[in-house]
Amino acid sequence: MLSSSKIRVDRDFRYTGYDGHSFIRCCLCRCYTPFVFYVVSKRAIDELATILPPNHNFVCVNCLPKPKTTPGGNALSLFQEGSLFDDEEFLSTFRGYEYYNPYYELYSKTCRVIITENCCINANYKRFARKPMPTIVKVRKLIDMFPAIHRMPFEKYDSMQAMHSGIREKYRAIRRCYSTNNTEWLENSTVSCGLDEQESNQFSITSRDSDLESVVTLPLLESGEYSEANIGLDSLSPVIPTRVNMNRIHDSQAAGPSGLQQQQPRTQQTPSSPTIEPTTSYGPQPKRNRLSVQDI
Repeated sequence: MLSSSKIRVDRDFRYTGYDGHSFIRCCLCRCYTPFVFYVVSKRAIDELATILPPNHNFVCVNCLPKPKTTPGGNALSLFQEGSLFDDEEFLSTFRGYEYYNPYYELYSKTCRVIITENCCINANYKRFARKPMPTIVKVRKLIDMFPAIHRMPFEKYDSMQAMHSGIREKYRAIRRCYSTNNTEWLENSTVSCGLDEQESNQFSITSRDSDLESVVTLPLLESGEYSEANIGLDSLSPVIPTRVNMNRIHDSQAAGPSGLQQQQPRTQQTPSSPTIEPTTSYGPQPKRNRLSVQDI
C-alpha cells in the first residue's frame, strides 16, 4: 500500500492500494461515486449474482441491471413496480461522477447517497440537473435533493466487511424511516416519491415547493401600507407642471399631418416713410398715366 505522503490527491487515477476496498465503492466496476444504488429486487439480485458474489448488491448508476426484453419485444423491469430505477431520465442525472482514486480531493469530503428502489427525491432536482454549473456544486445540490436519511459520510472503514455492514445498517435505517409513513418528515424534506411519479407521470410538488412558486404573486397590503411598486403623489410632484399654457388656435389655420399647425408668429413691419405727392397752386397734381409702347 502506498504511504500517505505519496498518495496523489490533486488528480484522479486508478488507485491500486489495498485500502481501496475499505471505502464505499461500486461492487462491479470498483469505481467511487457520490451516488450509490442499492438493489433489493429478486430479479435484479439474480442478475447481479451471475457475475458478483452474494450480498454484493450496491453499484454505480452505470452498473445497474438493465431491463430484460420479452419474446414479444416488451421490456421486463427487474425492479419494484414504479421504482425510479426504471426512469432513464432520473438515472442519467447521476452519470458522470465516477472516479477511481478514493483520496481524490474533489470528492474526498463529499458524503455518499444510498439511493434505494423506493427512494424519494425533491421535485426540483431536474432544474439543477439541466443548469450548467461547476461539478462539485452540482453534486452537492443533487445530494441535498434527497432526504438526509440517505446520506453517509465518505470515510475509510477498518475492512471491506465493515464497509458492507455500514451500508446495510444505513439501508435498514432508510427502511424504518419510510415504513413509519411520517408525513411530517416528508413535508419537511419537500420530496416526491418515485411511485407517485409513475402513477401521475409527473412529480408532485409539496407545500413548500408551492410557496416557492408563489413568489411571483403580489402580497396583499394592509391599509396605510405601500409596496415598492406603488408610486405616491408626492413623488410625482417634480414632474407635474403647475401651470398649463393654452394656445388659442384660429379656424383660419391650416391642418397639417399631425393636427392643427401652430400659428406662425407675426413679423413686425417697420413703418415706411410717408409718400409726398407733388402739388400745384391749384391743388394736388394729378397722376400722370404712363404710355406703353402699344399706345404710341
